[in-house]
Formats: sequence, structure tokens, C-alpha cells
Amino acid sequence: MEQSAVLTPSERRRVVTVDGVPHVCSDADYDREIAYLKRKVDAGASLIITQLFYDINVYNDFVSQCRRGGITIPILPGIMPIRGLAPFHRMTKLCKTRIPDGLKKCIATGNKAEFVVDLCNQLLGDGAPGLHFYTLNDEVLTFEILEKIDNN
Repeated sequence: MEQSAVLTPSERRRVVTVDGVPHVCSDADYDREIAYLKRKVDAGASLIITQLFYDINVYNDFVSQCRRGGITIPILPGIMPIRGLAPFHRMTKLCKTRIPDGLKKCIATGNKAEFVVDLCNQLLGDGAPGLHFYTLNDEVLTFEILEKIDNN
């Protein structure tokens, strides 16, 4: 992708291609968004819930950027269980969600739930303060995932 040559390293970590078109929040805009989020925290927010994601690096980078921006409140990762591929593709396209190679492989082999369980375990193991599930009115798969998460 020719455009990627002009992206900074942090922008390359955030870029998402949807229908062949790259989308990325520039570093300057990202910094403005973090500053805006800090104003919300200063106004009384006590918790942040992220947009859905499947790439743990996206969450870790966001938390690090928030901490550098002076945001110290808990940041819950937003997870959407993957029931069917059509809703998954619709939501990830709408939200411009980065799909890591590991998830692409799990989708191909039918191990979608296993990927989400592993992601949740890694998030909690890395110190995430909890998990927020986007159930889309289908709590059954969420409960199945919760039952498989390590209780350490």
C-alpha cells in the first residue's frame, strides 16, 4: 500500500483497510481525541469502555496513550463475541475494527470462540480491570465464553 509509506509507526499500528480503503486517525487527531477524553474524565467520568476490538495491541496502545495523557481511571476492553460471520463482518466494517491475523486463522478453522476466550484471558492476565461484552441481545455465547475464562 503506497499510502502506508507516509504513515508514522503508530498510525501504521492503527490503520484498518475496509473495502480496499485504508482508514486511520492521524497522530495529531488521536492526541486531540485523548485530550478530549481527559476533559470528560476531569468532568467526572469514572470509567472508560472501549469500542469493540480483537487486536490486543490496539487496546494496550490506547491504554498507554491514555495514561500518558493523564487519564488514570479504569479502561474496560470492549469485546464482541463472534456468533456468525455476517454480523461480525458488518460490525467490524462499521466500526473499522482491526482484525489480527490470528483471528483470521481462527475464523478459517472455525475456532472463533476460542480466539475470544484467549483474548479475554490475555487481557485479564495483562491487568485489564474487567471486560465489557457487546452481546447484541445474544447473551448465550457470552456466558459460554465467561465459563471458559481462567478464574485466576
